[in-house]
Amino acid sequence: MFGGVGNCRFGEVHTAVMHIPGRATIPGRRGLNRNGYFSRYVTRRSGMTALPWYRGQLSPAKFEIPLMTNSQILPHRTSPNHAPHPRDTCDIIFITVCTKDRIPLLANEPSHEMLRSLWQDSTHWLVGRYVLLPEHLHLFVQRASGGTVSLKHWVTWWKQQFSLKLKLGADSWQQDFWDTRMRSPEHYGSKWLYVRDNPVRHGLVASHQGWSYQGEIYKLQA
Repeated sequence: MFGGVGNCRFGEVHTAVMHIPGRATIPGRRGLNRNGYFSRYVTRRSGMTALPWYRGQLSPAKFEIPLMTNSQILPHRTSPNHAPHPRDTCDIIFITVCTKDRIPLLANEPSHEMLRSLWQDSTHWLVGRYVLLPEHLHLFVQRASGGTVSLKHWVTWWKQQFSLKLKLGADSWQQDFWDTRMRSPEHYGSKWLYVRDNPVRHGLVASHQGWSYQGEIYKLQA
């Protein structure tokens, strides 16, 4: 069901509501074409899967749900929502982990070597490609064969070990992290290209080849 706007003229774009049974209500943008029909429906919200373009022959008179603001539909989230990752799947998961208060602890050789050592010793999750920035890191992981530890417990383990071995104190990381499942090999490839260029976007190097704090430990199969 789509949320409607009552009277809407060509050229106007409105925030609308779409509800799919079994899924969350998602805000989007919608406009009318010259024939009075909805010509597009797009959603791009952080942390939610984007829906494809919607093209239909639906009259605005059929829409009766009033418009809602984005803050009413999707309140600002203060912590991530972790999707379940079953033990019998081999999904590639994209993870972002931040240091507490964005303290620049990571983009240096001791931190890089320590993280690589911990990830190489892991028997529950395999780390593929990764990039370290001064105050956060991105990595792609996949459950190892026979791995039984949850993703959340695994991330907690290596964060604790990192802080302990480098004597940084127990409070050097943000408590939680962000994770996203890669839907296909193409999704994995495009996400990696975006992550790879993060040091360039942050003004740290002129080209991604010049950034030392990145690598790949295992070849992950999407």
